Amino acid sequence: MDNVITGEFKETALIVTDQKNVASKILLVGLGKSEEFDEERLNETAYFIAHTLKNININKVALAIPGSSYFPQDYTRSAEIMITAFADSYEKKINFLEMLIYETGKRISKVYEGAKRAKSSLKNKLLLTLDA
Repeated sequence: MDNVITGEFKETALIVTDQKNVASKILLVGLGKSEEFDEERLNETAYFIAHTLKNININKVALAIPGSSYFPQDYTRSAEIMITAFADSYEKKINFLEMLIYETGKRISKVYEGAKRAKSSLKNKLLLTLDA
């Protein structure tokens, strides 16, 4: 098969769907080898994703914070990194960015704390509404 996604670092695939109300586009981004995934790589990936989406004029984003037994991350710090990257990347491009972070179970409170940290560190760069 020619169109195989391998998951190499920063490998991207944009899938255009026929859905208008759910997701008209899905961006898949490779995170690379699990043993090489750390906070620095998350930061680089977050900025890469944000710049990629900004450049194709996407202003509504839904994502999950990377992590599992394969990618053991501090979800609080990971959420802070992801939100900060999007706020920095979108700051001068568009007036509005809607970001939905999907999480379940025990991670919700950690992601919520990370969002609060990002909001306090970004000050006037970001209007962030936190709904738990």
